[in-house]
Amino acid sequence: MLDYLAEIQVQIAMGANPLTGLPGNVVIEQEISRRSDNKIRSSLIYIDLDNFKVYNDVYGFEKGDQVILFTARTLRQAVQSESETDSFIGHVGGDDFIIISPRDKARKISARITGIFEKDVKIFYGEPDRDRGYIIGRGRDGIRREFPLISVSIGIVDCEFREAFTMDELSSRVAEIKKYAKSIPGNAFVRDRRKPLGS
Repeated sequence: MLDYLAEIQVQIAMGANPLTGLPGNVVIEQEISRRSDNKIRSSLIYIDLDNFKVYNDVYGFEKGDQVILFTARTLRQAVQSESETDSFIGHVGGDDFIIISPRDKARKISARITGIFEKDVKIFYGEPDRDRGYIIGRGRDGIRREFPLISVSIGIVDCEFREAFTMDELSSRVAEIKKYAKSIPGNAFVRDRRKPLGS
């Protein structure tokens, strides 16, 4: 147990998420700054799980952790197949992740992630829920109802890095695109069609 706690402390000190081992927010911001300083045109791909909270409530945190690990593996697999050497994967926290990739790879990476989720996330459900295509749980309002199986919503924001922009501007744009992606039922990705940030 002490070895496990020591490993968690090392991961936190390194800025990594203790569950997934992926870099956390400090390292994510450093990577964005590095790309900005070097004027590396990139896409920021924000990944968020839909219906994860109710899944955790119904199936428990241990199964929820398995879904988070599956998500991390899925992101690694998608990046390795499309853009291994010039992409970055980070774990913002909870069920939120980020990939920073070359702009021409963002769509393929996102499509691969949604495809894997569509096919494989069902293994984390019991047979009755899998067959029905939903679980019954309590929403944030406390009312019991049907919730679809976990899906993934992805928002893509392109960055030029020719001109400076703030992390607040980036966060605001990402939040808007993520919200739009989450409004689409099932696994979905949406790319911001506005002018890239920093252009």
